[in-house]
Amino acid sequence: MILENDKCCVEITIDESYKLDSADNSYYDAVFNPHNYSKDYMATTFSVHIKLADREFSIALIGHCLSHIRDSILLEDEILTVLQGNIVTQIRVTDGTIVRCTDIDGWGCTFAIYRVPKGYVVYGEMEITMLDLDLNKLWERLGADIFVSITREQSFEIRDNLICVYDFDDRYYEIDFDGKLVRCISNSK
Repeated sequence: MILENDKCCVEITIDESYKLDSADNSYYDAVFNPHNYSKDYMATTFSVHIKLADREFSIALIGHCLSHIRDSILLEDEILTVLQGNIVTQIRVTDGTIVRCTDIDGWGCTFAIYRVPKGYVVYGEMEITMLDLDLNKLWERLGADIFVSITREQSFEIRDNLICVYDFDDRYYEIDFDGKLVRCISNSK
């Protein structure tokens, strides 16, 4: 995945050859392992290559083994926000330092992070979580079942200041940005 703005170009890939505690890894200018995973854990390593006008550098970001790149990375001004499992990390792209790192302490897998006016919405298997701009948890909302659908092409969407999501039993939820359930419709027979 490549993200660009007027400050930088960021390329993020998964480094499948990276092994924790190995001397044979590719060179990185910095390695961040927020959960302090050991070599016995099957982690996923995001290779983050940042290209500025006058220099470039690479960061290895170690995260949950089920981490994926699609819908998990945001670039805003000079801050790169990365979701890996339940960990949200913000990196300043101008110098490669960690600005913030928080564990949202959720259940199940996380699928995506979205920027909304009040902060960030994290779409997870078991819960929807709202974080403020400093990555503090404002609220979380659980459903009656997991937030994935086998009958819908799109299980999750943000529209008209609402979070719209289906669960595994085909219930439809509308949640406002304050965490209040606006509507829940059961579509199961």
